[in-house]
Amino acid sequence: PGDPHDDRLQLLFIGVLQRRKNAKFAIAVLLALRQRGCDASLELFGAAQDQSPFLHRQVERYGLQQHVTFHGV
Repeated sequence: PGDPHDDRLQLLFIGVLQRRKNAKFAIAVLLALRQRGCDASLELFGAAQDQSPFLHRQVERYGLQQHVTFHGV
């Protein structure tokens, strides 16, 4: 558990990393929040599927490696 006084916004995605689940939208939301000065991070929980390599590349392309954690992928 995090510090209850921590102002960081933590986003969470849970689901199989398939195109129809649209995990890339969660990454886009994180990017938009950070561009607006919001201290935010994203945790992605899900089994690797067809979108996993794409999502890893998207995180790298946007420079979000320090703000996105992949669990189980």
